[in-house]
Amino acid sequence: MVSIKKIVIGFVSICATTTLAGSTIPRNTVRNTIEFIAYDNEDRIISFTSHVQCEDIEDIHHKGGENFTIEIPLNWGGTVMAKKYGAVHPIHRIQAEFQWQGFEGKTHYDASAITNHTDNSGIRFIYPAGQGNVYEARSGCTVYPCDNAYLQPDDVQTKVTRQTDMVIEIGTRFRSNI
Repeated sequence: MVSIKKIVIGFVSICATTTLAGSTIPRNTVRNTIEFIAYDNEDRIISFTSHVQCEDIEDIHHKGGENFTIEIPLNWGGTVMAKKYGAVHPIHRIQAEFQWQGFEGKTHYDASAITNHTDNSGIRFIYPAGQGNVYEARSGCTVYPCDNAYLQPDDVQTKVTRQTDMVIEIGTRFRSNI
C-alpha cells in the first residue's frame, strides 16, 4: 500500500520540477527589432511617434554611415522618421509605419509618403530582415514618388509579415541591385 507521505512527496516533486522547468524555459521569445542601414554619411535624428496606447521611444542621434539595431517594445505601433540635422520641420518626411503583434499577431508595415511624396533624404525602404532582395516584401522607393509606397489615405500598400525583425534603409545613395 502506498503511504500518504509518499504521495505527498511525489506531488511536491512534480510541482517543484514543473516550477523549475517553467522558470528556465522562456514563455515569450518574441523580440521586435529594427535594423537601420545607412547608405550615406549624413548624420540624422531618428524620431519615433508612438500610437497612444504604446510606449514612447526616445529619439536617436544617428552618426552617418553607421548601421545599428534597436529593440522595439512588444505590441508597439507608430511611425519612424529620419531627419537630417538642420532640415525642415520633420513632419514633412517619409515615415516608416509599423504595428507589431497586430491583427493575427502579425507585423504590419509601410513607407508612408502622404505628407511629402518627394522626400529623398531619409527613409528609402522598409522590409523584414533577410528579405531585402524580395521586391514584394519591400515598401518604399529608390526615388520618391513611386508605386511601392503609401501615397494616399487608404492606399493598398501596407504589407504584412510574421517576422518581428525589420530593416529600414536610410540615405541618399542608391542601391544598384533593386
